[in-house]
Order: sequence, then structure tokens, then C-alpha cells
Amino acid sequence: MVNPQFERLTGIPAGEAVGRTARELVKELDPVWIETYDRVVRTGEPMRFEREEPAFGRWFEVQAYPLAGDRFAILYDDITERKRAEAALRDSEARLRGVLDAMAEGFAIFDAEFTIRDVNQETLRLDGRTREELIGRSHWDAFPGTEYSPLGSLYRRVAQERVPRATEYLYDWPDGRTMWIDVRAYPTPDGGVAVFWRDITDRKTAEDAMRDSEERYRALFESMDEAYAVVDVLKDKAGAWIDFRFVEVNPAFLAHTSMPWPVGQTATELLGAPNPRWTQLYGQALDTGKAIRVQEAEPTLDRVFDLNIFTLDRERNRVAVLFTNITERKRAEAALRDSEERFRQFANASASGLWIRNPETLSMEFVSPAIATIYGTARDAH
Repeated sequence: MVNPQFERLTGIPAGEAVGRTARELVKELDPVWIETYDRVVRTGEPMRFEREEPAFGRWFEVQAYPLAGDRFAILYDDITERKRAEAALRDSEARLRGVLDAMAEGFAIFDAEFTIRDVNQETLRLDGRTREELIGRSHWDAFPGTEYSPLGSLYRRVAQERVPRATEYLYDWPDGRTMWIDVRAYPTPDGGVAVFWRDITDRKTAEDAMRDSEERYRALFESMDEAYAVVDVLKDKAGAWIDFRFVEVNPAFLAHTSMPWPVGQTATELLGAPNPRWTQLYGQALDTGKAIRVQEAEPTLDRVFDLNIFTLDRERNRVAVLFTNITERKRAEAALRDSEERFRQFANASASGLWIRNPETLSMEFVSPAIATIYGTARDAH
């Protein structure tokens, strides 16, 4: 006997099924069906199972009950769609697991009680423990010291407020290791928290070293007697160097130049008509990639500078210049030259004999024309 659903589920008309054996109806029937029903009859115990039948291309959920003699009853339902959905879910979970395990950052998921439900391979590598040592444990127990830390507070806020949050946290592992971690936490639909995290210890160490270096540089920068400036050299549409903008200066810059605070302004904005040689020299340093040592005057400031110009960043047309105000020295040199020239003119016009002898070598450094007249010898004889 069969009911109308038999035909719907198997595609075999009920009239054709009654009185015939299963193998007569389905020649390629999997023998396991016969073996299973035989066991029900022999043991007298009902069975419930799920099995695929390739002949129908379907999955069935089956309940088999023993009856009197060699008879048995079967209740079954088509669960093909459910099985396909389960297989699709398994495939999806396998792909997700593959993605998570291939990630270069750690992943963990907690339930609403902060019990660890899953972790990926990177988490295991960074942590050093096995999945069995982590899954099913409270996060607070697995990672001592985090429950009442800023990290624990962040996890609770994510769970309660249902908004993502991120932080950087220095964690001390129970085995004595210390690691800076970058943490991003997200709420999950079931009230838990999903966490992505990575080791940023190297980056933090580099940042600390950079800060130390910058602090030392800044101390030198602020205390050095020489003026220092960083400028971006500007071009016109034709590609010619036309001006420069100040990016950074040290305190000595103001003392050496007597200029107002220049950062963010161009030389033209500050000085009106600066010496065009500055732009030319800065552009030359960028064009050639070679440092330049030069002395140059700035008439608008009535000063002369001794400069070292060198390229910092060619892509940004940025150069640095280290310089000193040598105006007084240049004035003293000019005054000395003027004094020497006046002395020479006086000595050459004087009827008195004048000479200058080097005190160490006793050689003559200057002999006036009158010496030849007085002594009757040539000037170079002395």
C-alpha cells in the first residue's frame, strides 16, 4: 500500500507500485535500503535516518517501523532542498574559513557572554596556543588582565552600543611577551563581537625611534646657531623656477635675516623684490642634485649670507639651506681692503721710505718707491 504522496515524491504511479518489489520499480536502487529495512524487520526496532537515492536524485528523511511478520511501514519526506541548503552553507563556511585562515591578521568571534567561539590561523600563530586551548573559554580567562582594561571596555561598548570601534593596545602575555596590537571590533547580529587584530609592535617601535630621532633633530634644530630653512621651489607654467615658499625655519633664521615669521609665504610675498639668484640657486640644486656652497647678498635685507644649499625631495621640489649672516665680516673685509689701499696710496706718494717686514721670516712684504731713491737700490732688492 502506498499513499498519494509516494507518487509525488518518487515519480512512480501508485498503481504501478502496489504488488511489485522495490528492485522491480527501481533497477539501480542502492542496496543499503534493502539492508536497512531487513535490519528493522530482524531486530524489531524502528529506525530513523537520512539518505540520498541517486536513482531519484533526491534526499529522503525516512522513518521505518516493524509490523507483524516480515512487514514494515515507511514514512519518508523529501529533504533535498534542505540538504542542498546545508551543503551550500558548508561550502560557504568552508570558503569563509579559507578566507579567514589566509588573512594576514588575527580574527576571533565572541558570543554575548564573551566566550570565544572561533579564531583563525593567524590568531593561533600570534597567540601561540591551539584552537582547543582557546575555543569555548571566556576571553577574560584566556587573556588575563583584559577584562577591566581599556581593551575590555572597548569590547563591552561595542556589544552594548552596537557600533564598531578600534584601538591600539599594548598587551602583556602571561608567558612574558609584550605586543602592541591594532584592534578593530564589530558587533555581530547575535549580540557578540567580531575582532580583527594584528601585531604592530615593529611599527610602534619604529615610531618610537622616529620620535626620539625627531626630538633630537628638533633640539638641534632649535638650538643651532646657523640659520636653517626648508623651502619648496615654485615653477611657472613654462617650467621655469620663479619663486619659493618657506616650509620650515629654525629660530636662528629670524635672527640671521631679521625677517618676520615666513612659513607658508613666498619670498616675493615677504620681500617684494628678492634677489632672483635665490630661486636660481635653489632650482639649480634640484636640477643637478648637487649641493651648492655660495655667498650671496640680499639687498632688500642689506645682508650677505654664506649658504649651503642641498636637495631634500626632488618630487616636491623641496630644498634645504643652511646659512649664516656674514654681513659684518664682509664689511670688515671691505674696510680692511680700503684701509690697505689708502696706506698703499700714501706710501707710494710719500718721500719717506716705508717698508713692512714679516716678523717671522723677516722677508719684505711691502717696500715704498722712496726706498729706491733714498738707498739708490731697486725696491725688489730689499
